[in-house]
Amino acid sequence: MVDVVSKCGQVGRMGRTETNINWSLLGAARFVLAIIVLTSHLSYFQGNALTRLVEMLDSKAAVLGFLVISGFSVTSSFDRRHDGFLKRRLLRIYPAYIFAIAISIALQIGVGPYHANGIFFEGSGWIEVVGNILLLQMYAVKALNFNPVLWSLSIEVSYYLLLHVLGRPDPRLMFIAIAVSIVYFVLPHDLSGSKAYQAFEKLNMVRCLWPFLIGVALSRYPSTKLYLSAAVLGTAATLLSDWTPYPLQFVTYLLTIAAIYVAQRGWFRQSIVMDRLGDISYPLYLVHIPTGIFLAAVLGITSPLIITFSAIALASFVAFVIEKPFRDALVKLGSFRIQRERSIA
Repeated sequence: MVDVVSKCGQVGRMGRTETNINWSLLGAARFVLAIIVLTSHLSYFQGNALTRLVEMLDSKAAVLGFLVISGFSVTSSFDRRHDGFLKRRLLRIYPAYIFAIAISIALQIGVGPYHANGIFFEGSGWIEVVGNILLLQMYAVKALNFNPVLWSLSIEVSYYLLLHVLGRPDPRLMFIAIAVSIVYFVLPHDLSGSKAYQAFEKLNMVRCLWPFLIGVALSRYPSTKLYLSAAVLGTAATLLSDWTPYPLQFVTYLLTIAAIYVAQRGWFRQSIVMDRLGDISYPLYLVHIPTGIFLAAVLGITSPLIITFSAIALASFVAFVIEKPFRDALVKLGSFRIQRERSIA
């Protein structure tokens, strides 16, 4: 790693051809990660042998993969154009995010407390609702109980702010931050310990920082040695941490690193199909649990296949009926320029 750090400045100056990056492939990778998260949550309603097999890939490892791709892609956008970076990101996040919050609130009002298979969904108070709208979950309030995956959005936005404030720091400082975050990530997640340790263990911004920064580093310093270091460090972290307990968590992480490596070198053709899969990956992440709750609690449908395809259908509606017209309208108003930015959002 020391050798990698010493060469970062040189590699960064060498640069790369942005237009060669295969964003389609990263879009497909994001869709696969969203499917892993969705499938892992199907056990809330009705699992089967296939869902239990996919669950071994670990939904939290998939979130780590999202964050690596996010760090890679938003850094590409930020380095290309600093001005308006936060505005672009928030405009990208909020349409689908507000829709997800709206259907979650509608469900908690219409369904009320709901006992699923091994999990209890109860209503969130209005303070928590407002806190989630303001992206304060995991800091000031909890994520909405009817849509617990929202926890990661506030964390990711925090990293956007960090990137905006720090800009392009010394790479050595960035690798120190990665090391500190990984050490925190592998600490025992023991909620039965002292109250001080319990409070210390809730710093999710620190726990999940390392994959985002690895994505930043891969975007700016694309050397093969750095990719190998990222693969080894991330694999060790996911294997050692009880935050990612499933046995194939390292596979999910390594596939993400491999996808970025291939995409950055522009291998394979761009694909409209992969682009569209990437377009629906963020809404799919946001709406799959509310979709499952609605089908199970309201219609009595718990089939994993029906829940999966229904969530994909709703995500497609959000992507192409809500998000795309919203962005197109902003383009016409001259207040937003479309960027190929790929992340959780």
